[in-house]
Amino acid sequence: MIRRDAPERAISEGATAGEIRIGAGGDYENLDQAVHDALQGIPEHKRANMVAIIGDELLAHDKNKLYAKQAHTPSEKTKIELQQVIDTYGGLMTYKIPFFPARGILVTSFDNLSHYVQTGSTRTSVENNAKKKRVEDYLSRNDCYYVEDLEKVMYFESTSIKLPNAAGDAWA
Repeated sequence: MIRRDAPERAISEGATAGEIRIGAGGDYENLDQAVHDALQGIPEHKRANMVAIIGDELLAHDKNKLYAKQAHTPSEKTKIELQQVIDTYGGLMTYKIPFFPARGILVTSFDNLSHYVQTGSTRTSVENNAKKKRVEDYLSRNDCYYVEDLEKVMYFESTSIKLPNAAGDAWA
């Protein structure tokens, strides 16, 4: 929806065509800077209760850097494990949600996101499957996720985000 209805809010490239590089020497030095920049793309009067939804791969990459840096400091490792260090990026509370793209970054507020279920679309069926000694329950429905106010959202295309490789000499 963001790509279709507000393409200026779906960032897909930085200095290099088709890539958004996050890491030393990239478009953004770190994840904090990327989230902060995304926040700046939202009008100031619409920035109440903003959060950052960040993909699992980006969070794991950032957490791995913290573990490597604090490898010999047990007290700092405990803070990382208790989420005291990585709850915020770019000054916003950060959340990891299921099925979100692994390298995606979305900045908005939770009240700007909606989940709609079409009335009368829910279908259920229960079958007794004696061959497998179980009861099978089927459920389907028509539903969608919707962004209410497109001015109140910024998204970094997950397929465009590149991170430094292990050697630090290329982007992957």
